[in-house]
Amino acid sequence: MEGAYAAWTGRPVVLQLATESMRVPLRGVIVGESNGVVRFGFGDDLVIDIFKEMVLAVEEDVWAGKADARLRGFPSKAGSHDRHIVALDIRTGKAGGH
Repeated sequence: MEGAYAAWTGRPVVLQLATESMRVPLRGVIVGESNGVVRFGFGDDLVIDIFKEMVLAVEEDVWAGKADARLRGFPSKAGSHDRHIVALDIRTGKAGGH
């Protein structure tokens, strides 16, 4: 049986996490999942387990691999960039974009 995160496995994502007092975005790659946790990787050698109840949303990391553009100060003028994020709200199971 595939889990809710199977479609995101191996892809650069941003996890939107919630704790009692704050919300935190984490950039990395989902490397797997079990009943209660998502295995999340940063770089080549750091993998952590994140409790699924902490995950508010999973978004495609559209900035992955675009470090050169960020170093040049992209975007150079307001409104000059085209940004599209595809997201899945884990609580509702619905996809959306913004």
